[in-house]
Amino acid sequence: MSETPKPRQRKPGAGRKAGTGQFGGEPTVIVRLPEADRDSLLELARLRSERRRGLFPPLPADQVYRPMPDAPRVAIPLAGVSVRAGLPSPAADFESEQLDLNDYLLRDAPSTIMYRVKGLSMIGCGIDEGDLLVIDRKLEAGHNDIVLAEIPGEGATVKRLYHKGGRVALLPENPDFEPMEFCGEQELLLVGVVTGCIKKFR
Repeated sequence: MSETPKPRQRKPGAGRKAGTGQFGGEPTVIVRLPEADRDSLLELARLRSERRRGLFPPLPADQVYRPMPDAPRVAIPLAGVSVRAGLPSPAADFESEQLDLNDYLLRDAPSTIMYRVKGLSMIGCGIDEGDLLVIDRKLEAGHNDIVLAEIPGEGATVKRLYHKGGRVALLPENPDFEPMEFCGEQELLLVGVVTGCIKKFR
């Protein structure tokens, strides 16, 4: 007759201290997810936890917009030939194809936000104050991507990411602004990758 195993006794002081760990002591659950997505989803969960705990300020409400869910399709005539600026073209040239701006601008609507630019630090790559940027939060930022980033104590900024040879920096596209260098324990939150820029001229 086998003996029933005795329950293991938890040693006093054993285990992780309350309020520690990558989620700051928040309640956690066990989930199943694709192995290929493990690291990126854990990083997203950690950053969202930090924002809830006030370690990163929320993005400014007057600069952030979200695509409308189930937005109606609006087909716009697209020119079938290249047209030189300043030269009129027959109307027939614009009727060969239809373009929906939602399909053109949004790779994944739920992970996309629109961000209105303030400042002149990126004018060298055509991003001006007042432009609306299309930000994909699901894309993994890489070296030389233009990104929306958050810096503790400073807020949100749009810059070109330099991540090469051990150097991490946010680079402006305007010689009047200085690069932002990151090293050691400095925190940098990459909100998403800029995939488009919308301008209005009138």
